[in-house]
Order: sequence, then structure tokens, then C-alpha cells
Amino acid sequence: MNQYLINTRYEEAKIEEYMITKDMLELSVKFRFQLHDLTHRMKSKRSFIRKVKSLMVLKGFTQKEAILNIKDLIRYTIILDQYDRDELDLLLIVLRFSLNDKGYHVLEEKDYFLYPKHSGYNAYHLYFISPFGFVFEIQIHTKDSLSYKDRTHNTYKKSKKLPIHRKRNT
Repeated sequence: MNQYLINTRYEEAKIEEYMITKDMLELSVKFRFQLHDLTHRMKSKRSFIRKVKSLMVLKGFTQKEAILNIKDLIRYTIILDQYDRDELDLLLIVLRFSLNDKGYHVLEEKDYFLYPKHSGYNAYHLYFISPFGFVFEIQIHTKDSLSYKDRTHNTYKKSKKLPIHRKRNT
């Protein structure tokens, strides 16, 4: 594992996170939405390394490819009181257009409210590219879906651990 690549990307993320957080806070005040738990807006370095290793093993990526394919090193969570499709659609429009005006672009969207995961997880995920080319994630949850995520997060983390490969004696 090339620690220089890990450290460089992590330091870049810290710089980007500061600027993205500033914009997200400004939008949350202007459009009155609730950002949840900003203390965890960046993955820990340990979690980042674990995810890089996982992508290398499971997807066959090089370390550099794995690093560049992680879309949630920086992540924000927005909380809705309850699921209301009209309210969600309005929030999505506000986020897309407001962030676009600031130089961000939508990369991908996943609607787990309409298409929940087999585990029962539901939310809405947006992936944006910052003006400097850094990908980050915004998750939109209801209070109930966030509670479910919190209750099942340890099980999810265990399921994402790398399989142990032992050398066979031949």
C-alpha cells in the first residue's frame, strides 16, 4: 500500500471538505434544511484505507483507481422529518441548481426510497463533483430511515470487511 497516495488524497479531501462544508452550511441556512452530524462529514483515514483495500480486492482496481473511485470520503446527511415525495423533489431541485450555480455538477443519483436495498435501507444519495474535481456524497434521510441506518450500521460494516485469503501450502 502506497501511503503517499493515501495521505495525499486524504489531505486534498480535508481542503475540499472545508470549502464544500462552507457551501453546504450556506445552503442549509438559506433553504432551511437540516444537516445532520457534521462531525462525521469525512471518513476516518482508517475507514478510507479499508475501503481502498476492499476495492482493490473485490473490483481488481489498482490503488490509484480505488482511491479515485471512492465517492464518499466526504459525505453530508440531510434529514427530512418524514418521507414526502414532493418535499424530497423540491429539495433535490434546490440542491442541484444551487450547487450548480456554485460550480458543482451532479455525477450520479440513487433513489433508495423508490428502490430500497434488500436490507431495508432507504434514502436518497446524490454524488457531486466539486469545482476542483472532488467527488462527494449527499445522503437524504428521514428521521426513521436514519434511525434504521444507525441501528444496522455495524452489521453493514462487518459485511464489507475483506475476506481472509490464506496461502495454501503446496
